[in-house]
Amino acid sequence: MSEGLHSVTITKAEDLGLERTRFGMRDCAAIYFTADQKEGKPVDVRTRLVKSLQPESSLGKLLTALAVPFGDTFDLNVLVGVKCKVVIQQKVRDGQTYASIAAILKARQRAGRR
Repeated sequence: MSEGLHSVTITKAEDLGLERTRFGMRDCAAIYFTADQKEGKPVDVRTRLVKSLQPESSLGKLLTALAVPFGDTFDLNVLVGVKCKVVIQQKVRDGQTYASIAAILKARQRAGRR
């Protein structure tokens, strides 16, 4: 996916189970965002996050940005079908260039819609 702002739909939420992070073993998930590119082919970008509902966590910030209500528990599959915008930055790691999500923004409502 090219750098810049893209309209996307969350198409998949995947439970990754326990994974090693820089903070030790954590319960993780992957969220897949899909955009239609000019060629007409859908393009996915994935973000991996720890399944923590603390307001300062990546998942907490994602749910807050999308105005998705959550409490002490949350079903990730509720996110599937949510439309939003993502800001993509290109990053290089080990000589490979990949798309990274720099920001997630709630899709604006069109006038007259609720």
